[in-house]
Formats: sequence, structure tokens, C-alpha cells
Amino acid sequence: MEVLKVKKKSKLYDYAIDLLSNNYDWKNRGKEYWKKRYNKNQIDFIGYILKIDNKYVGFVGFVGNKDTIGLSVWYV
Repeated sequence: MEVLKVKKKSKLYDYAIDLLSNNYDWKNRGKEYWKKRYNKNQIDFIGYILKIDNKYVGFVGFVGNKDTIGLSVWYV
């Protein structure tokens, strides 16, 4: 099991967006919704992704700025 920090403009960012839009998002808002949400972040990372047996199976997302960070989404 690995917990990996997801930075903007990284390969893990794309995996996190795919995981959210394909598995978590029961409202079917799509990838663009999630990208727009996290691109507004003033911090350089969006959260942490959980990898088990070479599969991405969970994500904890954050939104915020350098002074305040809030939990955005939690999916496993």
C-alpha cells in the first residue's frame, strides 16, 4: 500500500481526476468539473491518492490556500 501526494500538473493528478469522475461522482459531473474545482486551489497539491496492488483505489482531496486547507472529498 502506498499513499502518494498528488501535485497539480502531474500524472497522479490525472489518475485522481479519473478516479473521482469514474467512481466517486454519482452526479456525473465529469472530469472538467473536478479539474476546474482543483485548479482554483492556491496550494500546489490537491490531496493524496491511495495505491494498493498497483491500482489507484482511493483519494483524499483538499482545497485551500497557504493559510487554510479544507477537506474537499474522500473516496476509497
